Amino acid sequence: MSRESITAQRNITSLHVHVKEDEMLKLFWELENEPNKIEKRLSREEENCEEFYNATTVRDEEGRYVVKLPFKGENPECQNGRLREIAAKRFEY
Repeated sequence: MSRESITAQRNITSLHVHVKEDEMLKLFWELENEPNKIEKRLSREEENCEEFYNATTVRDEEGRYVVKLPFKGENPECQNGRLREIAAKRFEY
C-alpha cells in the first residue's frame, strides 16, 4: 500500500446543551418529595403503637432517649420475670 491511497478521515462532533439550572433543580426536588405526598395508612395496632411511643418517650439527663416497649396485651408474661421459662417453652415447641 502506498501512502497516497490511505485517506485520513476525522470527524468532530460538538454538542452544546443549554439547560436552565433552576428548572432542573425544581424537577429534582419534585421527584425527591414524591414519597412524602403518598398518604400513609396505618392499621389500628400501628396507630396505637405510634401514640404509645409519643406518650412515653423522653430524654434523660445525658440526652439519650428512653423508650418504653409497646406490648399488645395489658400485662405481658415477660414483665413477671419468667423469661427463662417462656424461652424454654418456645425452644421446646
